[in-house]
Amino acid sequence: MTSPGPAGSDTATHRLPDGRTLAYCEFGDPDGDPLFHAHGVPSSRLEGALLHDAASRHGFRVISTDRPGIGRSTYLPGRELLDYPKDIGSLANALGLERFGVMGASGGGAHTAVCAYAIPERLTVNVTVCPFTNFAEFPAPETLLSGAEAVTWRMARISPALVFAVCGSMALAVRGLGTRYEEWAATAASKGQGPDAEVARANPEKMAMMGRVTAEAFAQGGRGVAVDTMIQYSDWGFRLADLRGRIHLLHGTEDELVPFEFGRYIADRAPNCEFHALEGWGHFITLKSPDLIFETARRELDGQRQGSG
Repeated sequence: MTSPGPAGSDTATHRLPDGRTLAYCEFGDPDGDPLFHAHGVPSSRLEGALLHDAASRHGFRVISTDRPGIGRSTYLPGRELLDYPKDIGSLANALGLERFGVMGASGGGAHTAVCAYAIPERLTVNVTVCPFTNFAEFPAPETLLSGAEAVTWRMARISPALVFAVCGSMALAVRGLGTRYEEWAATAASKGQGPDAEVARANPEKMAMMGRVTAEAFAQGGRGVAVDTMIQYSDWGFRLADLRGRIHLLHGTEDELVPFEFGRYIADRAPNCEFHALEGWGHFITLKSPDLIFETARRELDGQRQGSG
């Protein structure tokens, strides 16, 4: 069962087969090609708002869901990466969508990539952006992680309880700061050097919106974000060589948050992956040029239609 949100709300809900609630929003062209969007970490379904204008320009209907325990979606103990394609597949059925595309960046990238393993027959297009890789295969990933990611990875290895505690504290801080958190988010990323700081300085309104998007991730507390975080460093449950579906993978060569080598590693092993190395780009690809994501998807779909015509 799929239900619209309350009056004046852009959020709808879907009842999953196990009784959980899956919350989602729609953006872009309502009559466009359907494309499920996987948000980053920490983030929420509201991230899709950043894609609305570009999706409309390129004729895509973006369906952006909250993962379990995030925003308004029911928490799922023991959640794994492969639960994501099951959930969006159920929502697609409820929406009457036999086939659809998927896209996701950063912490959402792996969720998008695994769809090429779990549900390739249902996918029209898969655009995976700056993803984490399968840590069960990648040799010594800790040698490439830096800053907060390196610290979080070590905590996850030592004790998941530490990650839950930190995310719980983050939830309390976000709630305590209120709108001041949005103001902080709008300025924090713009400090320093590098391509991402330049993108942040050029897009203050989008950075403020990211503050609201991130705050929504903690609407139920920190445990959903904690699970999302640990999944980034998990065993995907299969080998990268088993990714049968076609993938377009985009990664910036100057990404300081998710190493470029992670994307390259997937592309070198997935049998049907087209790798787009973005020279000089950082991590904020969807903020810098959301049009690039949809242009890539549109070329793929147009090529398929011409080939079948």
